[in-house]
Parts: sequence; C-alpha cells; structure tokens
Amino acid sequence: YQALAPAVQAVFALTEDWQMKRQQTYEAKALRLIETGRTAEAVNALQQFVGENCARVEGEYKMLNRGLPETLKTVGIKYLFLDYLREWTAKKGVPLPVE
Repeated sequence: YQALAPAVQAVFALTEDWQMKRQQTYEAKALRLIETGRTAEAVNALQQFVGENCARVEGEYKMLNRGLPETLKTVGIKYLFLDYLREWTAKKGVPLPVE
C-alpha cells in the first residue's frame, strides 16, 4: 500500500477535483433545462457528464495499469490484485474490461 498509494492518490485526487468542479456546472444546466420543461435535454446533459467522467477514469486506470507494474517490481511485489481478477474472470468466463 505504501509503495502504490501515493501514485494512485495523485491521479485520482486530480480527477475528483475535476469532476466536482464540473458537477456544479452540469447540475445547474440540468436544473435550468428541467425548469423550462426540457427534461430530455437535462437527462442528455447529465449522461454526457457521466460519460466524460467514465472515459477519463478508464484512461487513468489504463495509465496506472501500464505504470504500476514497474513500481511493484521495484518494491518487490510480484502479485497484484488485478492478476487475481484476471485469473478469476478467465476461469469463470466473465469479461474483465481492463487491458
């Protein structure tokens, strides 16, 4: 944990800050649309916000998946929880949406 937490926290602290600032903007826009009877547009705006957040987080996970294995090697960790997930999902036939 001590070897990986700073790298992971640094990435997701920026993301959380980015999301929280944008959340206020999107919520205000959605409320204005709802107040004017444009509920479908409000839903679309909120779905866009969620989609952008998901895409950003997916990119960050992929980036971490590329960079963290080297960190693990330097601190002597050979088995990551992701390895367990890959093995388990392969055995159970469950798709794992990670590279």
